[in-house]
Amino acid sequence: MGGRASLIMVIGFAVIFGMINLNITRLMNRSIGGMVGYNESSKSRVIASSGAHAGLAIFTSRSFLRGTLIDKDFTTGSFTGCGYTVTLTNVAGYVRLRSVGRCTTFVKTLSGDPYILSDTVEIRLDTTTTRSFSSLGWMTIFENGVWFVGGDVIWGQVHSNGNINIYSSRSSHPVFHGRVTTSGRIQLYPGQRRDYSEYLVGGHAEEHMPTREFPDEITDAINNATNKTLGLDGVTDTKETEIWVELKQGTSSDNDGYATIRTGSFTGTVVDSMSLSDVTDKVIYSSQKVHVKGTLDGKLSVASGKDVRIEDNIVYERPPDPDLSLGESVNQTKDMLGLIAHDNVWISDDFDGGTHGIDIHAAIFALEGSYGAENVTASWPNTRNYGPEGTIRLLGSVAQKNRGAVGLFDSRTGQISQGFLKNYRYDNRMFPEGDTRFPQDAGIAAQYPPAFPGWTTPGPLAIKSWWESSRVPFNADEFAW
Repeated sequence: MGGRASLIMVIGFAVIFGMINLNITRLMNRSIGGMVGYNESSKSRVIASSGAHAGLAIFTSRSFLRGTLIDKDFTTGSFTGCGYTVTLTNVAGYVRLRSVGRCTTFVKTLSGDPYILSDTVEIRLDTTTTRSFSSLGWMTIFENGVWFVGGDVIWGQVHSNGNINIYSSRSSHPVFHGRVTTSGRIQLYPGQRRDYSEYLVGGHAEEHMPTREFPDEITDAINNATNKTLGLDGVTDTKETEIWVELKQGTSSDNDGYATIRTGSFTGTVVDSMSLSDVTDKVIYSSQKVHVKGTLDGKLSVASGKDVRIEDNIVYERPPDPDLSLGESVNQTKDMLGLIAHDNVWISDDFDGGTHGIDIHAAIFALEGSYGAENVTASWPNTRNYGPEGTIRLLGSVAQKNRGAVGLFDSRTGQISQGFLKNYRYDNRMFPEGDTRFPQDAGIAAQYPPAFPGWTTPGPLAIKSWWESSRVPFNADEFAW
């Protein structure tokens, strides 16, 4: 009797412990399955994210590419059996970069097929940013063998699609205050040392940078012209004849300046008169030559289908101070001028300021030609026979297709023998975030002259959104091992 009871007890304990052991095994398998599921799901998410970053790296350097950027499978390492496909697609208003990851797990579905995990990362990017050429202190496409020389001082960001040529002497050299970039290289005069770091003050130089595109028209200036088609004389079309524009500041009060438009000369017949302010964009345009001088009180662009000729000093009634933050009261002025030419912007050969130089407050743009001193060329002969004329004191910016000369220098001494030296101060109201001296100005909106040409830069400029699929780790217990 006692032996039978003992046997029943042993069998009972065996059953109980067997059930406990079975449950422990099930828990262990479930834990292992959970860890396996988490690991496999993590690999799937990581591979998709990796593809997105790889795609962004390609887009950064070759933003023009579309379609499949990468289709990659890993056959070695911890991501064996995984891969990703990255595509770039134009969608209205943005570019979509999509990375789809895939990982073949070691489990199989109940039907015996390999179980493949897939995750997606989708990034939407702004495709373009439009910026006025006035946001560069100096911009040229073709340098045409013209040099920066000792005594030249340039503020603002400088860019050239060609080589930037620099001549320095033992006693002087050009100075650049700001970032200097070139799609070519910085080229020193033969025999001069390569180190040009002393020419850069508060900035740095970068060679072999991407070229900047230049527009092929100035239609904004043409279409937004506000001068009269039929002049005050009832005969002259001021948009189709050579005109002389004189800027006048009005009274000592702000915002009451005006511009007179004449034919023949600055003393010729008045065919139009235009009041100016800082709240209404005004553009004066003629398909013929436009001559300009005077004091600006307000906001204006003067444009020509041929040449704009600067006949005398052009200054703002209330010029800004580029050495101060834009928050200072002196920089609350809204006086701003654009000089826009289809061909050239010249400092007229009729201007003779002796050796006193000239003051020009304006953003300058020459679409097909140059900005320079009329009849000074990079090589002889020259017919501007004034000798050294002092310094161009520019407050604004310059953008030109073909670099024009403002002076000639003696390669033996580095001294100007004819024409002007350059002292170009950038008007940082036109690109506040470009002046790193005043980080507090970075949030201030840029200003630029009416209808001033701009360029469009293809993205990657800003990420509008970043979306990732959210996967719940799969349960390996639901599959066949």
